Amino acid sequence: MNRAKIIADARAKEIYADNRQYVWMSFCDRDMPAGEQFLGVIITKAYGPADAMCKTHELGINPGGEIQSYACSLAYGKRYGGNTDRLIREAELQELNYI
Repeated sequence: MNRAKIIADARAKEIYADNRQYVWMSFCDRDMPAGEQFLGVIITKAYGPADAMCKTHELGINPGGEIQSYACSLAYGKRYGGNTDRLIREAELQELNYI
């Protein structure tokens, strides 16, 4: 089974479960020089990590690289306000006190 099919199947299962949540996605590229590997974070409302990954590609905001994702409850996710569905770089994450 190819990677696209695995992701599509995982996304379909997440959507079927109908459990929307906020997903914090952290991106890095290990091929970049030290100090430049962290690409940023995207916080999005999705049905799960596979749905979130697909959504960021559909929105054209996924910077590529490796992804580490964490699900957050809707109540916790509301703290992010208008900072969803966009790439947030390290300096802004620090400014917003997210890291």
